[in-house]
Amino acid sequence: MDVRQYIISYVETQTNVNLERYRTDFAKRWERPDEIIVEYKEIPKSLWRRVELLASKQNPKIRMEHVGVWGMMIALIE
Repeated sequence: MDVRQYIISYVETQTNVNLERYRTDFAKRWERPDEIIVEYKEIPKSLWRRVELLASKQNPKIRMEHVGVWGMMIALIE
């Protein structure tokens, strides 16, 4: 399993949110091999909040950074 698929699987297991649905072809063009970019404004707020809480818990496994006004980069913390 590659890193991108691991991130998607980890987030879905922890939050029941499938981030693959929010990765567009446009966003994928800007991804590096060890991260994913989602168009987070397309995710319902209640679902997005679950992902934010996962990234902000103590000793998180993922980190998030804004990519412009439309996207959010999610990467593993190692």
